[in-house]
Amino acid sequence: MECRVFDIKAFRFAFVIASIVSLKATSQQTDNLNTLLVINKYDWTVNLDFDNSLLKATCKVEVTNSANRNVKKLTFVLYRLLTVRGVKSGETPLSFEQSIRSFEDQERLQSNFITVELEKPLQPKQSITLEIVYDGTLYGYTEVGWNYVRDRIDPNFTILRPDCMAYPELGYPANKINKQFPKPNFDYRIKIAVPDTLVAVNGGTLVTANTANGHATFEFKNIKKAWRMDVAISTYGKLSDNGLTVYYFKRDSTGAKKLLQALQNTTRLYTTWWGPVNNFTGFSIIEIPDGYGSQADVTSILQTASAFKDSTEVHQAYHELSHLWNVDLKAPSPRWEEGLATFIEYLTIEKLEHREYLDYVTNWFLQVVKREVERDPRLRTVPMVDFGKNGMTDYSYSLGMIAFRILYEIVEEEAFNQSVKTFYQQYANKEATTEDFARVTKLASGRDLSAFFNDWFFTTDYVQLLERQSTFNELVIHYK
Repeated sequence: MECRVFDIKAFRFAFVIASIVSLKATSQQTDNLNTLLVINKYDWTVNLDFDNSLLKATCKVEVTNSANRNVKKLTFVLYRLLTVRGVKSGETPLSFEQSIRSFEDQERLQSNFITVELEKPLQPKQSITLEIVYDGTLYGYTEVGWNYVRDRIDPNFTILRPDCMAYPELGYPANKINKQFPKPNFDYRIKIAVPDTLVAVNGGTLVTANTANGHATFEFKNIKKAWRMDVAISTYGKLSDNGLTVYYFKRDSTGAKKLLQALQNTTRLYTTWWGPVNNFTGFSIIEIPDGYGSQADVTSILQTASAFKDSTEVHQAYHELSHLWNVDLKAPSPRWEEGLATFIEYLTIEKLEHREYLDYVTNWFLQVVKREVERDPRLRTVPMVDFGKNGMTDYSYSLGMIAFRILYEIVEEEAFNQSVKTFYQQYANKEATTEDFARVTKLASGRDLSAFFNDWFFTTDYVQLLERQSTFNELVIHYK
């Protein structure tokens, strides 16, 4: 039987515009600013003019100074064809500069780089709310190789998301700087006006929906604190059951019903394994055209249309649904939860679809990891527990998948699920560490797993294992 492997990394961000600013160690630095700034809340109002492919927006953003020194200016990035018309704090206009700049470590990538001068320094732990008014259009980022970022102001389909820098984020035009820090989660409220022939959807709660004078206005707020805002606009239909919602293009109504059923089956399976989700408040699947890249936030998935047409593509939803049982790992997060979700994704295929797929995918990922180690010398010195703070999250998917598959085989299914369940139950409402997970797994399995966690999480000793052991089974036997 021919097996098709979905390359999960192909649809992950090619970059992360972190919500934290650091201007240290840049060639274009103008002062010695080295601070942490955190966005707590967005209040975003958007009007779309499809006749002129124009976006007009007002974005109120609450920023907190989490550093130990005063901050005199704030820096934001915005899409290169969006222009800021004004910035104010309360009723006080603020001075600002904006310029189209290439990213220092990716010359073809350009953004509108905005520097806002504060009226008075922002003191440690102090917050400020800025109102940023801007307008312009979106034309994607396909010119830099990000073919999935083809965002447009188009009545057939429009998406507003951070990938196209559709709203201002704290940042600097250098990926190497932005990736040093995790993106904090924030609250948001979105109000968007579109022609009344269209529907705007979001992974949060719909607060109001009003129609008047040929226009429809939708207002959303987040269900949980989020690390991104996404709004999709098209002729959407909606299916909902027990907190699970599918927003679909009306031509794909049959596929939407099948997808909702798959979500229900998956949720039941995971609940059997790990217990109910703590304070479950809902989860949404939002259909987007093929080519735009499936992505996820804490309560929703932007799911490409392929999954609505081909049931074998629904496994992207397996991956994202499993994240509902994740524990918040202390910053900077090691991001190995992506490896866990990747393993669960393919395990679920076997359990729900009764396809013998896991072994094939495991061997494929094993070859991927071996190539990555040969190509990137950092993998010989940076352990997985430090991937997050070193901007190496992409490797969490592949290396993490192999690590969790090994763990699954070592401790076997019952103890593995008990480990995930106990870890979630103990730390669902607080932060945890990798050491906490290792401790919980040891207790659940009744085995000393020190060597395994040391090799795959806390050191890079797994490299030597990969060089000595040619097959996955040999890796498992090493620990048995």
